[in-house]
Amino acid sequence: MARRTLTVLGGLAILTVLLLPATGQAGGGSRTPGAAAQPAPSPSPAAQPTAEQQRGRELYFTNCAACHGSDLNGARNGNGPSLRQVGGASAVDYVLRTGRMPLAAPGDVPHRGPSRFDEAEIRALVAFIGNAVGDPAVAGATVSDRPEVLRRGRELFTENCAACHGVNGAGSAIGGGYDAPSLHPVDARTVAEAMRIGPSRMPVFSGEEWPQQDVDAVASYVLTLGDRKIDRGGLPIGGRGPVAEGFVAWIIGLGLIVAAVRLIGSRTPGRAPPPE
Repeated sequence: MARRTLTVLGGLAILTVLLLPATGQAGGGSRTPGAAAQPAPSPSPAAQPTAEQQRGRELYFTNCAACHGSDLNGARNGNGPSLRQVGGASAVDYVLRTGRMPLAAPGDVPHRGPSRFDEAEIRALVAFIGNAVGDPAVAGATVSDRPEVLRRGRELFTENCAACHGVNGAGSAIGGGYDAPSLHPVDARTVAEAMRIGPSRMPVFSGEEWPQQDVDAVASYVLTLGDRKIDRGGLPIGGRGPVAEGFVAWIIGLGLIVAAVRLIGSRTPGRAPPPE
């Protein structure tokens, strides 16, 4: 009896060992009957450039690639910088609308002037370069005439901008062949773009310290500088600020004093010569 029991148990053990691999394979690869294998999703095709971007590409290779490189990484001869870290679409829109680019020669200092492109061409270049560098957004500002906004804008402008642009935005030379341009006239988008990209010697005003409402406030205040037709202090003398005005006042004042002294001296009766 015991021998028969051992024989049965041994047979069951052998059968279990033989069936385990088949059971595991069936469990691991079980599929619903009739279900077909789903093909792997094909990668989505790259976004095709728009007609405007294609036009911008043509303009770029005609007018810009010689200095900034065919891949926008800058020319190997050092004639122009890479366009990938200069401010994206905002920087392109700024330099093209204000006539600072393209330069006549690589070593020239950019200055404001008439734009060499029309609005459609500027939009095309901005669209192409902004998309190529991954920064297609153009900075802007919402203008307000509310007193609290203008007051905030005046505070920020006085603290951060007046030292170079003048208290009334007339601009001044800052050395090295560079100047802080006059803000008469200027538009809100140009102010916002300049603050966000920091062109030339201008610092960059971005990040958490400069939220959009502060940019709006500065742009709103700057637009009021060119509207002041009456100067409370009298003749503005080109709007160059208190230093220039004080210098002119000293020159005129001293000149008047000298003229008065000479006039008084010429009218004083001369003394008679002493008797011999």
